Amino acid sequence: MSASDFVQHTLGILGGMEVIHSYGFLHPWLSTNKILLTKQGCCKLYDFCLKEDAPHVFAVKKSKNESFVSLIAPESLRRNEYFQESDVWSAAVVIWEMLSCGLPPFTDTDYLLQEKCSQTQSSYTWPENFLQFRNHVLFECWKEDLSSRPTMQALRFSFKEIFERFKDGELATKSSACTLDLYEPMKEAASDKRY
Repeated sequence: MSASDFVQHTLGILGGMEVIHSYGFLHPWLSTNKILLTKQGCCKLYDFCLKEDAPHVFAVKKSKNESFVSLIAPESLRRNEYFQESDVWSAAVVIWEMLSCGLPPFTDTDYLLQEKCSQTQSSYTWPENFLQFRNHVLFECWKEDLSSRPTMQALRFSFKEIFERFKDGELATKSSACTLDLYEPMKEAASDKRY
């Protein structure tokens, strides 16, 4: 994957995740298999669900598919709980897989049950061909404590800041705009108004 493709796909995925969160949806089991790529190079997310349904959807998918255990946030694996912070964990895994040609950040399926989650960011070796995009916020997405994880917006802005440092030619034109930059979330209607 070229640097400009990485920029475009990363901002597209994180922007899309922010949009679905703003509408009250979550994306249990987010993975590279749940992202479509258009001919124009835009990423499209599918198979998300309502926030209230996410724990049940996740539990059903988990019971049918054990091959992606290393991609799952600890609260989901251990207790079948699913939150926006769980989506942040999964989005970080997807980004890592894009950086490392499909290799997951964790190799052991028991990493969640042991000390892997609590290790410092120095235990991760950033893929050499994308060193210019090294982002410490990505590592914070894998903290076991949900309240310590960044939001999807914070993760997107951290990458956007890094990408803007490399505004040269094609890379700048592909990374400068994100659909979310033009997006304004809907306001919640007052409960006593009738339309």
